[in-house]
Amino acid sequence: MRILRMAAALKHSGVDTVVAIPHGTGAFGDMLEEAGVPYHRVPGMRRPRATVNPLSHLGWLAHLWGSIRRLVRLIRDEGISVVHQHDVTHVQGAIAGRLAGCGVVWHINGMPYPLVWKSFKPLVYLVPHVVAASSRAMGREYMGSRGDVFYRPVEVLYPPVDIPGPAEPGTRSRVRGELGIPEDSPMVVTVGNLYPTKGHLYFVRAAAAVKERSPEARFVVVGQTLEGRTKYADVLHSEARTLCLGDAMVFAGFRTDVADILHAADILVQPSLSESFGIAIAEGLAAGLPVVASDVGGVPEIVQDGNTGILVSPRDPEAIASAVVSLLEHGEQAASMAARGREWVREMFSPARCAETHERVYQQALRAAGRA
Repeated sequence: MRILRMAAALKHSGVDTVVAIPHGTGAFGDMLEEAGVPYHRVPGMRRPRATVNPLSHLGWLAHLWGSIRRLVRLIRDEGISVVHQHDVTHVQGAIAGRLAGCGVVWHINGMPYPLVWKSFKPLVYLVPHVVAASSRAMGREYMGSRGDVFYRPVEVLYPPVDIPGPAEPGTRSRVRGELGIPEDSPMVVTVGNLYPTKGHLYFVRAAAAVKERSPEARFVVVGQTLEGRTKYADVLHSEARTLCLGDAMVFAGFRTDVADILHAADILVQPSLSESFGIAIAEGLAAGLPVVASDVGGVPEIVQDGNTGILVSPRDPEAIASAVVSLLEHGEQAASMAARGREWVREMFSPARCAETHERVYQQALRAAGRA
């Protein structure tokens, strides 16, 4: 979604985007095609897996140079000026960009395992013309501070957030009907694929504590079960049964209408244990919801505690529950907080503002590459 939104915003400024994605099937190619963004599937372009299995890493290395050569040809054929490399471990684009003589921006927008990150940090230090991150917190965590080994200054490229208009008439009733939630029940939602670092377990436990004080409240988990994470999903369902949440807890799975779900909800909770930025939080604020979120990573750059939302310590379901109950009991205060949060997102993370920042960083990379 970040790439799609940035491609549209940059197009208005006269910057064309071409996307390279791994070979194979997947919804992202369909989304790019529907949006009219040109893209190419590159055989062999994949990231190394976080595993100690040497065969997996040998397989990645076997495809590495072939995919880099294909990307160099693609860059030259398309007349690319700047390569914007996403993710720490997708090294192919950055290396190909340097070999093709482009400006290279290596954008850190994920939180890989520490061992993986340490393995790739020298490359991130040496290869790009500009290092970027999705938040100031992530930049500090990855590149350290001045004087550290492999330190480099980091440009912050926040992801763009669309400010939705009013919901279509009947959206609230339709969504709540699909989820089995009464029209007048408080609806608390969390958004994120079922992955341990998203902190769903603490959301489930907080739901039980909220339900004791607000029995009519309902709780919705939006997010798909990732491959290899079925055991974690089973733990969440088991915990909900153990806490006797019954139909008060809804696991909605993967949804394409997250914006509509946010319009139908009353509070967004993001109990993450780590977060590079927190796009779901920004989208919740943009939808006009009061937000309760863990004080981790880049989240404090979105949520100003007590002003545009409430920050709580990670792994603390009681703190989450107390914040949710406070918002439910003080409706006017929650509405004011949500309104300020919406304006903050509009000011800081609009696609137009993010496009301006991206263009500045691209010009910086071009100057460093001697192509300005």
